Amino acid sequence: MRLTEAVFFSLDATSWPPDTAPARAAKAELSGVEQVIECHLVTTGACWAGLQNEPSIRVEAGDVIVFPRGGRQLRGADRARIICGFLGCDAPAFNPLLATLPRLIHLRAAEQPDSVLAQLSEVALLQTSSPTSGRSCVLSRLGALL
Repeated sequence: MRLTEAVFFSLDATSWPPDTAPARAAKAELSGVEQVIECHLVTTGACWAGLQNEPSIRVEAGDVIVFPRGGRQLRGADRARIICGFLGCDAPAFNPLLATLPRLIHLRAAEQPDSVLAQLSEVALLQTSSPTSGRSCVLSRLGALL
């Protein structure tokens, strides 16, 4: 599986449900890719997330939640700032890697406070919050690393 494109945006979710316009724009930008993997990093606050028609889980600051095959729903009551990533990849009709991944992956910051993931998340936050030259290239490569 090869990452072909990545789109990141920062979401300040002060009311719920959060505005879905950025997600729709990201998906439109990735409309030509075969598979979109969604990943979300909660940088401050907390929210509830899960798969449609399934119970939600609490996602707190520093946590990452990944939806390898889509179907996500973000919902909750706390104010949260979230970095949302949409990773486009080439995924043939039968992909054993995608097929074996769980539909939802939740990485808790409390369980791995000094992980590489936490460090990469900090870089993602920096890149999404300040317009720098080469930003899109860095975010694309960062998506592959995450």
